[in-house]
Amino acid sequence: MPSPSARCVLLRHDLPDGSWHYDLMIQRPAENPALPGHDRPLVTFRVWTRLDLDAAADFEATPRNDHRPHYLDYQGPLSDNRGSVRRLARGLVLAFAAAPETLDLSLDWGSGPRRWLARCLPPPGTPHPGDPAPSEPSQPSIQTRWLFRLQT
Repeated sequence: MPSPSARCVLLRHDLPDGSWHYDLMIQRPAENPALPGHDRPLVTFRVWTRLDLDAAADFEATPRNDHRPHYLDYQGPLSDNRGSVRRLARGLVLAFAAAPETLDLSLDWGSGPRRWLARCLPPPGTPHPGDPAPSEPSQPSIQTRWLFRLQT
């Protein structure tokens, strides 16, 4: 289990074209509790749900590149005309167990812990087990969406 100092943040990312989304950023747990938190990258997902609200349950997310821990505290304009971010919520990471295609995540936004189990979704058009084999070999798929299910 991560130390209580592992943090998370939910940012609203406003883009120059007027569109927006939320960025969920989760501080990686310290493998060695003696290491400072400012060295741990943030696992980042683009989401369209306010996870910090009590009504939030299941949601889909798109993984993004890890971000610098700087974003746990930053609000304001982004470089290279990428828009701006505003923090909507900050919380603690209570549990974080990642595998290549699954994630067990428990966060506390201040109203008590909430736990999600996530799994990677196959890209659209991926054959299901039992479907006939394609006539030509396909390229390896890129996993781009995750489904997070709230555990009760």
